Amino acid sequence: MLEAQRPERLATIVSRLAELLAPSVERGMQCLFLAGNHDSAHTFELLRGVQRLLGERHAARVRFVSEPALVPLAAGGRTAAAVVALPYPTAAAYGLPGDLRTVQDKRAALSDAVADAGELLSARAEREHPGVPLLMAGHFLLRHVDAPTGLREVPELEDVHVEGAPLERFAYVALGHVHQPLVLAERIRYSGALDRVDFAEAGEPRHAVLAELARDGGLTLEELPLDATPMVRVEVGALSEIARRARALEEPERTIVKLELRLERTDVASLWLAQARQSFPRLFAPPDIFRLDEPDPPVLTGAIEPLSAPATVRAFLADQLADDPDRATLLALAEQLLGEEGLLPG
Repeated sequence: MLEAQRPERLATIVSRLAELLAPSVERGMQCLFLAGNHDSAHTFELLRGVQRLLGERHAARVRFVSEPALVPLAAGGRTAAAVVALPYPTAAAYGLPGDLRTVQDKRAALSDAVADAGELLSARAEREHPGVPLLMAGHFLLRHVDAPTGLREVPELEDVHVEGAPLERFAYVALGHVHQPLVLAERIRYSGALDRVDFAEAGEPRHAVLAELARDGGLTLEELPLDATPMVRVEVGALSEIARRARALEEPERTIVKLELRLERTDVASLWLAQARQSFPRLFAPPDIFRLDEPDPPVLTGAIEPLSAPATVRAFLADQLADDPDRATLLALAEQLLGEEGLLPG
């Protein structure tokens, strides 16, 4: 599943992915990329368009699925298996009308739409590919599944819960959406996210699941460990300590650092921030500044959340004006400007 990114970042990811997969695809490997809740529909449309330019041979081996689909898998000149592919439930993906009156109505309709699509595609597979093993790939939350949720996952009360369809018909069910690995049954599992997404997952391992299906229906599963991105929280109470703590990291170029700075009244915040940016290549900014002379210091949250435009402006100004005698006046003028530009609230 492709994470939505800025255009330049997405181009880098897709280019690197193509470079890694090309040799295996040339040897006959088939890939299915299923849209999740972090993916944008226009990205998949663009990728499918590029795919068509490369010809039918490549299009049959690499599929980008953002709508419910039945995907046959070929081997040795025959259909060896068929995949019922069910992307994350959105109104556009499942063809729902746009006039549903409430959020509850929409969630209920989406839940039914996913279940109906699964039934229709399963019946179609039995007609078109009789006797062929049937697989499911889905990106949604099954109802009644006790799934832990990270900070970047959809809150349970806002998510679409899909009723448990007769999943025993499938030789294997590969589910996405829950970040943590979760085994529901031998043949039904959430393999979890490929990497850590927020600091709530900092200590959790990551793996992929290799499922090998024999012609007689036998299933062999193997968990393949992944080298997940290191995430650490670092608390420092002296300017000279920043560089030392950076040198102590095992993988400084890969490690995402959430930094808490504990400053005395006479400390200059801008010097500490400059040293932090120089010392930690993957500093999750802005650091939390804990001023010991303030009665209610900020709380370290650890969430990887992109800042809105107004919040970005405020954070930058708060940093740059930390010791400016006209700080309050300048911040008030900035708020006025944000309001005039229509950027509030933020």
